[in-house]
Amino acid sequence: MGIFKKTLIADRLAPIVASVYDSPDPTGSQIVLATILFSVQLYADFSALSDIAIGCARMLGIKLTENFKQPHFAVSIADFWNRWHITLSTWLRDYIFVPLCKGKKKRSEIYLVIVITFLISGIWHGAAWTFVLWGLIHGFYRAFGDHTKHFRGKMATFIHLDQSPSLHKWMKITTTFLLVCFSRVFFRSDSVTAAFENAQHFLSPSSWNPSGIIVAFEMFSLLDLVIFSFFFIVMQLYHYIERNNTSTWNWLSQRPAVARFAVYVLIVVSVLVFGATGQGFVYGGF
Repeated sequence: MGIFKKTLIADRLAPIVASVYDSPDPTGSQIVLATILFSVQLYADFSALSDIAIGCARMLGIKLTENFKQPHFAVSIADFWNRWHITLSTWLRDYIFVPLCKGKKKRSEIYLVIVITFLISGIWHGAAWTFVLWGLIHGFYRAFGDHTKHFRGKMATFIHLDQSPSLHKWMKITTTFLLVCFSRVFFRSDSVTAAFENAQHFLSPSSWNPSGIIVAFEMFSLLDLVIFSFFFIVMQLYHYIERNNTSTWNWLSQRPAVARFAVYVLIVVSVLVFGATGQGFVYGGF
């Protein structure tokens, strides 16, 4: 499944995202679409590397911890960091956040430690101001989210949003995903100047015009769009089963042999026939 996500999702999106972020004059709608696609690419690439490592270890009888738990279905930034790159998040918590929090009782002091922890996370990703800004943005997200948690709960009750749990949940998922996408404008941009220009595009209401977004899809060839869409749906079905069962593979093991092996053959043949290659793992840069 790791190779599936890497070759059929991440590596198919990489050149499309690069064509926008490397362009000297992208449109706002192109930045919006490319940033959303970059979030999908980054998840597929990072989690693919983890899946491959976990799978190789499993063949040797070693059970490694889960590292990505469907982070784009997180309902808050705190929830996102409990799902995204879990091993790194846990390390930052245990070796940066907890030691710095010792003796701190004021909420403002704890918020400062949160920001420092995410700042260190940004620097860890690379010696570039874009990564520093990305870390600071997530530090602010995390502190602001905790500070306003009670108020947001009251607002949800006031407008009766909490009476529709499913709608409320999906609104929180969407908001969290868009906040994460905005931060990734800084993560993906090559310079601070470009990052702020791209962020301005991302925040501009005109960039979200549906007609502009449709035009931006011209970045794809028709064949590439069809192939990516199909395998993206397959990945979402995998995630859907995972959300409703402890493991997609355990769920598959309970299906009839014909159905089970049809899925295995689909995955292997799809990688061999449609998989894009030549792109190294993004995580190799860190």
